[in-house]
Amino acid sequence: LVDRPGSGQSEIRIASIGLRRGDPDEPAARVTNAILGGLFNSRLNMNLREDKGWTYGARSALTLRCAPGPLTLRAAVDTPVTADAVREMLAEAGRMRQSLPDEEEMRTASGALTRSLPLRFETSRQIAGTLVEQVVYDLPDDYWSTFPDRIEAVSRREVQETAVRLLDPGLFVVLVVGDAEVVLPDLENLGLVTLREAP
Repeated sequence: LVDRPGSGQSEIRIASIGLRRGDPDEPAARVTNAILGGLFNSRLNMNLREDKGWTYGARSALTLRCAPGPLTLRAAVDTPVTADAVREMLAEAGRMRQSLPDEEEMRTASGALTRSLPLRFETSRQIAGTLVEQVVYDLPDDYWSTFPDRIEAVSRREVQETAVRLLDPGLFVVLVVGDAEVVLPDLENLGLVTLREAP
């Protein structure tokens, strides 16, 4: 917990180590992330924004690098509900591990990932950037041409298995920037808290 006295909101980041670019589980991880928090109608956003009204947006991001990058859940919430929001975000990650996503979630996630692909090739600059990615990450020549098929081939079971791998609560680090006087007592009910002053 990084103390920011008087803050009207708390910034929450929950993170663990994800995958490297080109990992065999990358397609399943992309679909898993889309369902959890990668889209507007993802589980995190529907819970914290649409159902609870605690935030303007909650999301997750899968950062793929040459070495495994972070998987991050994030939200900015009203100060009084900080601990509750952390609890709900961890609970959504837990539900991804415990049950299969439904067919509608799978269709929405895979559709969003594949239908947005042409946007990467609209300009010469984007095409060049996409080719640079292939070189930097040592991706096969057919990486993009086979991308839709690999995404659409991901099964519900693969999503759950990937969630078990990536969303291990024992590996999460939780960072909160907010008013410690208000949020610290409730956060301590969730686990050991290290308090630091804002720089």
